[in-house]
Amino acid sequence: MSLMEFGLVPMLARPVTSLPLEADLPGGCVYEPKFDGYRAMLYMEGGRCRIQSRHGHDITSAFPDIVAAAEIELPDGVVVDGELVVWGENAYDFIQVQRRITGPQRPFGLSPASFVAFDLLMWDDDDLRGEPLSARRRMLEMVLVDHLMPFQVVPQTTDRAEAADWMVEYRRNDIGIEGLVVKGLDSVYMPGRRGWLKLRFDDSWEAVVCAVVGDPTAPGCLVLGVPTAHGFDLIGTTSPISVKQQRDVGELVTVRPGPVDPAVVALATADATDVHAVHPTLVVEVASQPGGLQLVRVRPDLGPDEVAGSDES
Repeated sequence: MSLMEFGLVPMLARPVTSLPLEADLPGGCVYEPKFDGYRAMLYMEGGRCRIQSRHGHDITSAFPDIVAAAEIELPDGVVVDGELVVWGENAYDFIQVQRRITGPQRPFGLSPASFVAFDLLMWDDDDLRGEPLSARRRMLEMVLVDHLMPFQVVPQTTDRAEAADWMVEYRRNDIGIEGLVVKGLDSVYMPGRRGWLKLRFDDSWEAVVCAVVGDPTAPGCLVLGVPTAHGFDLIGTTSPISVKQQRDVGELVTVRPGPVDPAVVALATADATDVHAVHPTLVVEVASQPGGLQLVRVRPDLGPDEVAGSDES
């Protein structure tokens, strides 16, 4: 069998609001940390590595360090599903990953990428998607057993109490782990299906940046909306965002010329000259706080069409 087609739609997760019980999924639950990274698949064929994003885009050129290591370490005929991560200042930094994909090529010696593997879809040219997760996990550990950085296998546990402890520790230490992904040990791999579960630390959701307040290259707060059949419904304005978030947003928004909708200005509660409409392409994750909407992080890996009613990483 030839290698499965590049551009495969990955299996997805749907959000839940509490930690699932151990018997809630087929074969029992297994709990894994959800890293703040970029979903990707590695394809090894003919001694060459290609990397695709979860949308099927070829992002191989953005990760030469991963490619070089894979072409030495990984066997031909494997397809591995996982998460690309970059360690930043004391935490995994999603924006560092995103800058590789959207920005100019530059040396990555000070911010090397890693690949956290969590599923094996093909090995020795055998399609494993119909095998139970427990079997795929055993084979993944065999493929990566002797491999060190930049490859690692995601930690997992079948003990719900231990998973709950992980939630406490990851949240307390704030190292760039967003929550847990929960999977059924007997589950097969279903491309495009939301057969896994995802529990975030915070009750958060996605919205689209429709306008910014202040300098567009470093805005102080954001006016948000959600897509509808006729445009966007405005949902609110964030509380002041951090300096790092200002930089992250400023790199990813583009001002839209023309007058700003008075409804946007009113929602921003700012002088009209200080409010700038932007092209509604940047997705952000927000959470409700006593002071208003809090920006959790930017989500440039998502498109506006993925915001209304759907959720994934």
